[in-house]
Amino acid sequence: MRRLLNRNGVSVVRVREVATYGEVGLTLREFGLPAVVKPVNSPDGRGAALVRTDADLARWAEPDGCAGSDGSAALEGPFTVEDFLEGPEFSVETLTVDGMHLVAGITATAEPVGPAPLGELEAGAIRATVAALLDLAGHESGPAHTEVVLTRTGPRIRECRACSGADRDPPRAGVAAAGRIPAAHPAPRSTKSTPAPKEALR
Repeated sequence: MRRLLNRNGVSVVRVREVATYGEVGLTLREFGLPAVVKPVNSPDGRGAALVRTDADLARWAEPDGCAGSDGSAALEGPFTVEDFLEGPEFSVETLTVDGMHLVAGITATAEPVGPAPLGELEAGAIRATVAALLDLAGHESGPAHTEVVLTRTGPRIRECRACSGADRDPPRAGVAAAGRIPAAHPAPRSTKSTPAPKEALR
């Protein structure tokens, strides 16, 4: 998903794939901290870490982190290094019908959870960013759940799934969940015209 977004200039986040543990440290020095590091092929996010300090990187390198004490990887590379997204987080529920994306609700994920207290410009930017991703992914029908971080440079997408709700209900249940959220808003279609396979959502 990140490559698809970056390639099309939507919700751009710096990310780099490196082959070895040693290259992780070099890339972190270039990117600056905080940043997220994780093995590309790790199941269930094992080995992912938020690195805010050199001490965090050292802990990640310990045997119960990602790499062995001798610096060899306990989890094999390649690894990714990605900018950490800082800012309030929001869940965006959408329902797509014939390629038209309807935003059923934007919900703040921090306590107290509830409808997001956003200005119209911020809400509009979030809706447009989510719609652009769904267009690029070729999502033509059904619900989707997108997690967005409102950074100081604008909304950035953390993840998107072709289902609805924080509990990741299957699509049939997701439609019902979206229907309970009041005031659905049409999201503008992206001007991007190159579709990508639906697998890009995952």
